[in-house]
Amino acid sequence: MTDLMEWAAPFAVPHSSDGKPRKVKFRASTLPAPTALRTDRIQADQWGRRPGAQSITIDGARLTAGREAFRALGLALFSYALSEQKEPLRIHLAEGGGGLAQIVVWPGRDSSLEAHLGFRSAVREVHYRARILEGNPNYSTHEQDDDGYPREHLPYCTLSPPDWSDGYPGMRPDLPLCLHLAGTSPSLVWLGKFLLNLSLGDSNCRLSYLYNTNPSESLAPGSAELRLVVDEPAEPSTPPVNAGDASAADEDG
Repeated sequence: MTDLMEWAAPFAVPHSSDGKPRKVKFRASTLPAPTALRTDRIQADQWGRRPGAQSITIDGARLTAGREAFRALGLALFSYALSEQKEPLRIHLAEGGGGLAQIVVWPGRDSSLEAHLGFRSAVREVHYRARILEGNPNYSTHEQDDDGYPREHLPYCTLSPPDWSDGYPGMRPDLPLCLHLAGTSPSLVWLGKFLLNLSLGDSNCRLSYLYNTNPSESLAPGSAELRLVVDEPAEPSTPPVNAGDASAADEDG
């Protein structure tokens, strides 16, 4: 199984937004999709929060990685969006830390327009130009929400066992928990670009939340919340910190 960082190393992308970064173009022929990957450079954990100390618990997932690892993950999403998507892409994570076992990327779904008109679109080329978040904040919530972005193509994420599908009956204690990413192919491109922008060396952002509620509607309805933490992951033997504990960041809801 190929290591994520080794797979991504040959592909040139901007590491900074300084000056006028060139636009990079990718096709399936220049960014071939792997069948499976592994990495110990990304730590994924489950967490939950109760906004305003209410009885409702909101599920979430947290990805902790350095900027290089987020860049590699963004490229993996590009490559999958450009591929034929016959099988899900599984990125196997380090064992022994009590975190999630895999990041699983699923074949693109039809948008409502495609379903209504009876056709299927495909991503043939991805254009990427480096861009930091407006104001270059060190912590972002709704800054990533682009009013001009088509809400038809929001990515979706959920927590479930490895073979998740719509309508899965729920968690099973005998199976490992994984982070599943789904949506239309353009939504995977959007998320890949967001990860590449987060990875830029001149970005101050070290913590970003992706939500499924207004005003920060950056994930499809029904998604678990997604926290992206720019930091090197802990050693596998170290129990993960519970990110669902009360903090100033949790107050944003």
